[in-house]
Order: sequence, then C-alpha cells, then structure tokens
Amino acid sequence: MTTRPRALLMDLDGTLMDHAGASAHAILAVLADRDLSPTEDSVALWRALEAEHFQRYLDGELTFEEQRVARITAFLAAHGAVALSRADSLSWFEGYLARYESSWRPFDDVRPFLDAVAALPAPPLVAVVTNGHQMQQQAKLTAIGLGSMTMYASSTMGVRKPDPHLFLQVCDDLGVAPEQAWFIGDDLETDAVGSESAGLHGIWLNRAATTNRRGRPSRAASLTDIATWLQTTTAHHEPSR
Repeated sequence: MTTRPRALLMDLDGTLMDHAGASAHAILAVLADRDLSPTEDSVALWRALEAEHFQRYLDGELTFEEQRVARITAFLAAHGAVALSRADSLSWFEGYLARYESSWRPFDDVRPFLDAVAALPAPPLVAVVTNGHQMQQQAKLTAIGLGSMTMYASSTMGVRKPDPHLFLQVCDDLGVAPEQAWFIGDDLETDAVGSESAGLHGIWLNRAATTNRRGRPSRAASLTDIATWLQTTTAHHEPSR
C-alpha cells in the first residue's frame, strides 16, 4: 500500500484510551476501600479475569452483567473475601466501575495524532471500531474528549473483531474499499491480523514493544509514528515493515 488511506479505523481500549492504567488504579482502590491487602499479582490477576470472562461474554456464554459478577467474585475470593451474593458482587463491581470511570484518560499521543490527521490534504475518514459495549464505549469517548467520533461497536453490529465481516461492514458503511482503509489497534491478532484478513492494511500499535516474529502486519510504537507514515504517503512511501 503506497497511497494515503481513505479511512483510518481505530480500536479504543489500549489504542485511544489507557484502559490498563485506569483498570489497575481502580481495582487497587477497591481493595483498599475494603481493607483487603493487594499482592504483587493483583493487577495481573484482574486483567486475566477480565480477559477470560469478557471473552465469555463475547462468545455468548455470559450476559454483560454476568461477566462482571464472575470477574469480581473470582478476584475477591483470591484475596480472602467471603462468598458474596450476586447483589453484593454487583455492588463491589459498581465501586470498581466508579473508580475506573474517574480514571479514563487518552494516551498523550492521541490528540496530536488526530490533529495531524485533520491537517492532511484531503484527510481520511476516522472511525472507532470496538468489541466493547456500545453505551460504555461511547461514554469513554466522551470522557476523553472524542465524543464526536464515529463509532462502531460489536454489541450493536452482531459480529466482533477479528471476524472479517465486521471490518467489511464498517468499510461498506463508510463507502470505502477494504484496501483503502488502515486499521490501528493494540491487539496483534484481534486488530492488526484480523483487519488484514479482511483486506485492510493492519497496523499493530505496540506501545509495550512486545516482540513479534512475523513480517506482517506493520508495527508502530506510537501514534506519532503513524502520523509520520501518513505524512510521507504523499511521496508514495509505504509504512515500514
């Protein structure tokens, strides 16, 4: 791909918003509120439980509320809390959620990146594509100052990343061919590889500098890198592999 895309599609959590930072702050605060002692593995455990049970929600095994109950119940049990009723578990989760929401922040490179994109001659369309729940994800965008961005959420589309049909639906709705779109996301498989399987140009936003032995997809350490790529496409340069 040697020309500037007509559409830039972006993931939300871990790409535009610092979900991991907000989540870590919130779960440690919940433990402190309940006089429970964190361990060195508390944050990692919470992230693992989130990944496990949110995937079960995406797979249709749990409702959105049930995955919340499962996460908090397993987490508190690992920290010595007594068994909780469903209502108590949801109450605990609401405490976590309040802390989490108050910690929503964009990454530092987000606003400069979007400004750079807007300043391009004939700038591409920009949209968010997320596997999260529509209502919560819209609230996140609003909280980080991006509430006017077009968003596509799997909860309302009937299909989720990395299914190629989701990427194709979004491209069709925006009126662009898949090969005219770039997809930027922090998850190698779900975002970058998934979008490439649909014919888009996938870009792995690898903020943590994790090793990837594949030659594809393209990899960037920051949105600043991608802004530079966009600026150089006018000279028909392709993003480095």
